[in-house]
Order: sequence, then structure tokens, then C-alpha cells
Amino acid sequence: MGTCHSKASTTPVEGEVSNIPEVSVCSVLKRFVNELEYEERLSLLVGGCAMAVNAVTNMMYPRIIGTIIDSGSTGKPVGSMLWYNQHIKTAPPLGGSDATVVGCPYSMFRTLFVSALPLYVAGSLASWLRVYNMKYSIYLIQKRSRRKMFNKLLMQRAPFFHTEASSFLIAKLLHDCEEGPSSLVENIFTFIRCFNSVIGGTMNLICISPTLTGVTMMCIPLFGLFIISYSAIIKKAQRMKRERLDDAISKADEVISNIENVMNFGKETDEIDRFSAFLDRCDSLAKSVCNSEGVFMGSILAGFNLSTLVMLYCGSHQMKSGNISVGNLASFILYGGLLGVGISGLSKIASELSKSSVSMQRVYDIHDLEDVHDEYETVETVTGKLEFENVSFAYGTRADVPVLTDLNLKIEPGEVVAIVGPNGMGKSTTANLLTTLYRPVSGRILLDDVDISTLSSRWIRSKVFTVVTQDPLLFSMSIEDNLRYGNDSVTIEEIHEATKQCDVHDFIESLPDKYQTQVGQRGALLSSGQKQRIALARALLRNTPCLILDEAISAMDGSSEDLVRNVINRNLKGKTIIVITHHAPTLKYASKVAVLKDGYVEFYGKLEDATAESETFRTIFPGFQA
Repeated sequence: MGTCHSKASTTPVEGEVSNIPEVSVCSVLKRFVNELEYEERLSLLVGGCAMAVNAVTNMMYPRIIGTIIDSGSTGKPVGSMLWYNQHIKTAPPLGGSDATVVGCPYSMFRTLFVSALPLYVAGSLASWLRVYNMKYSIYLIQKRSRRKMFNKLLMQRAPFFHTEASSFLIAKLLHDCEEGPSSLVENIFTFIRCFNSVIGGTMNLICISPTLTGVTMMCIPLFGLFIISYSAIIKKAQRMKRERLDDAISKADEVISNIENVMNFGKETDEIDRFSAFLDRCDSLAKSVCNSEGVFMGSILAGFNLSTLVMLYCGSHQMKSGNISVGNLASFILYGGLLGVGISGLSKIASELSKSSVSMQRVYDIHDLEDVHDEYETVETVTGKLEFENVSFAYGTRADVPVLTDLNLKIEPGEVVAIVGPNGMGKSTTANLLTTLYRPVSGRILLDDVDISTLSSRWIRSKVFTVVTQDPLLFSMSIEDNLRYGNDSVTIEEIHEATKQCDVHDFIESLPDKYQTQVGQRGALLSSGQKQRIALARALLRNTPCLILDEAISAMDGSSEDLVRNVINRNLKGKTIIVITHHAPTLKYASKVAVLKDGYVEFYGKLEDATAESETFRTIFPGFQA
């Protein structure tokens, strides 16, 4: 098993090999075994038993081959064939005479075939059981790991996803949950199989010829030392190559994630060239790895051939003196091969277990995240009164750059308040604080005079607030399913009424599959305006006491302004509505406006007074008239 520590990869600095923290292989293995569930343990146990049967049958094959050779060379049954002839009676061949099969007497062929058949059948069945149960147990562990990781991720607060790239988390969910259990289980089985080959092969070698075994064992230390030392060289080169390749994949992820910007700037060719340059940086390391692996395999083959020649030379002298038969020499060479394969496999197990332990540790890093504590308190009847009391906030990744400073804002139930201001002044941040995606650094936010930090975050987001953003997210499912996402208890009639109010019903009905039309990944098959209308209809169906429209109608045309005003006046009357906007016509929906500047409220009051009293408002909306 080797050492109990390995090294885990981290994101490397371009062109450099990263510092890799230690991961305890022993602790990962212990945890891996302890967390196995009943069905997983059962599959692994059955697979292990099948492998034990496989090990026995594999160790008998060289003996059978040796027996066949000796029986063929002497013309008489020997070993197991002799026992079979003495104890098992079978029918004579047709015609009563001992015919020949490809030059071999029928009786000997019959004895050989029937005596070996149970062994081969048992070996084949054991191989099937071993592979099936090993692969199925791996699948079960992968499924459990993915389910637990996904559960943990969805239980984290929003700031967590600002410090961890989504592509990095998806890579963990996809690759580490796949490779970790698969590699770990396969390497454990490989270790047991190789260990059996070494022990079983050595014992059989000693039984056949202690003298030849002594000669063979003299080569093993040098052979093993070469394998271990050269494997370390290959491992280092492979790690460096992988880290260079990670740079290239990271670049590709960045480009694909921002493909529209790349296209808008006409930089497709430049990005192709840049990605090719990243790949080219792997060339020298790839050649080094390929060369090292070629030298390694060539040396292994040369060593095996050399040791075979030594065994043949010494064995021929043993045969000449009558100490060993031809069949036993053949068996000895085959057992020597099994021993060599076992030693070669064991030499790689330590590094392979290290790599698989690194993948499992990445999975455990997510599994070990603390669940976010959520309060259980709720408000029985929500009127929609909202208040910011001296609220200050900064994002964790930029703690030294305050976004809001001593913000004070009071919104009465049923008011429609517009929040405006230059970019980066914290308008959307106020929405995120209200929905408890983030927590204030200082100050309080009150809902109906109750501090929201004492209330259940999930209750606030599911029962109090509905948020419609500039680029509303639709999931890769049907239009109806997306509309039900906010409230799965609504009837189809209510869905139709909501879409009619938002002027999207006729469009949906014109589609071949109507409300069952699939919208594509992130709603890619719909236009921005269509997505915003569907999102607004979804907000109506949620029917929460508070609604936040964060640039929610920016993609709608001018003719839709009256539509939105009617929706607010007819369907959302009495609800507290916050409108975050840069769009002047949208302000007409609001009874009050809050102007943010440098993290505080520069002006808060009636819309008609904003132009006269706020310089920032005049700058953003020149010539505006209420």
C-alpha cells in the first residue's frame, strides 16, 4: 500500500507547478469504507468472494498447462489427468477403439477436456460476478456521492458561489464523483489481485523448484527498484502535463462562458489561436511523458525477457539432471510471469491510490461543508412593510470596498418604490439583502417590524418575495413547468389568465407544442422579451406580498409599458413593489423613488420631487417629467 500520503492538485499558476497539499490515503480509505451503505457493501463483498474464486482458478492454469505438456511428451496421463483416469469412468469412443484428435489419443483428449472444463467454467462465472458487482458497487457509490454533493451545494449561501467558480463545482460533480469511487474501488481490487499473484506465484515457484526460485528472486529487488524509481519520474511528468492542460481547459471554459462577447468583438480567430498556444505549451511535456512511458514499458519487457532467459537456461540444466520436467519448467515460467505482473502492479498501486484519494478528498471537501443554519420563525400575516435601519454591506471577496453605508429606507405596505442610481451603487444589492441571499455587515432589515435575521430565509424567499430580474432564468423544461416553478399548485386556467395578462398567451398558443414547448438550456429558444413576459407571469402566479422588479422589463418594447402598468394596477394592487431601473418610462409606475449614491440614500420621496432635489437623478434621467 505504500505511503499514507499523497498530493492533491490545486488550480495552478500559469506556467508553474502548483504547491500541492498533502492528502492522507489512509484516512480517505478509512472514511470511504465507513461510509459504504448496505447495498454497496454487499456488492463489494460478492465481488471480493468472486475474485477469491478467480484467484484460485488463475493459479491452477499454469499447473494444467504443465500437466498437458508432460502428458503429451510422455504419452501417459500424469498429475490431475492420472487421478481423473483412476477415479472417473467415461464411455469409450464410438467404434470401441481409441481414435485420435489432432494427433492426440481420444482418451487423453477426453480426460484433458473434461477435467479442465469445471475449472474454466468456474473461472468464467467468477470473472462475471467480480466485474458485475465491482462495477455496480462503483455506480452506487458514485450516485450517492453526487446526491450528497448536490444537496450540500444547494444548502449553501449565495456568497459561497462567488468564491467557487460554477465550472469548478460542476467538474467536481461530474469528474471527481466519477473518478474517485471508480479508481479507488478498482485499485483496491487490483491490490488484492496483485498481492495474490505475488504470494500464490511465489508459493508455487517454491513447490516446483526451490533452486530455480532462489535464482529468480535474485532479480526481483533490482526489478522492483527500477519500477518504483521510474514510476516516480513518470508521475511527476504526468502531473506537470495535467496542470498545463488545466490552464488550457480553464481558458476554453472562460471563452465558451462568454461566447457572445467573443462574437460581438469578432475575436473568434484570436481565441482559437490563443487556445492553440495554451495547448502547444503541453507539447514538450507530452513528449517527455510519452518517451518516459515508452522507456518504462520497453525496460519492463526487456527485464521480463531477460528473466525468462535466465529461468530457461537454469531450467534446462535442471531438466538435464532430471530434477524438473518439461511441463514443470513451463509452469515455473508462467508462475514467474504472474509474480512479475503482481510486483509491477503493486509498485503502481501506491501512486494510483494517491490519485484516487485526491479525487475522493475533493468530493469530501464538498461533503464536509457545514449546512447553513436557518431560522424557523415566520410572520403569520405579512403586510409588506419594509425598512432598512443603518444597513452597511460589503461583499466578502471585496470586504474593503463597502457597497452600502448606513442605508436607511422605509417602505410602507402597498407602496410602489423605484430604486435608481448609477451602476455599482448597490441597487441590486438591496434586493439580495431583502431576500437574505446576503446578510448585512451591520444594521437591520425589518419585515413588518420584525428583524429578518430572526426569520426563516427559505420562508422569506418562497412566501414573501418574488424577484424578476433583467435576464430571468428559465430552466430546460416546458413553458408550463417553468410557469409552475414558483407555485406548482396553480391550475391551468390560472396559468392561462396570467400569461394573457402579460401578453404572452397568444405567442405560446402559436407554438406547435403550445405550453409543452421546451424552452432550451436557460431559455435559449426564446427571445429576451418573451422570457421576461413568462417570468412576469410566473411572478403573478406566485402571488407573494412583495415583488422586486430588477430591470425586469428592459427587453420589452415601448408598446408593453401600458401592459406592465395594467398588470401592476390590476393584479398587484396592495402589494409592496420595488422597481430597480434605468428605464425612465418605468418610473411612472412608482409613487416614490429612492436615489442611491455612494452606498447611501441621496434622495427618498415623491417622484415629482426627485428632479428638483437630486442631482444624481437629473444626471441619470435628464429632462424627466413625472
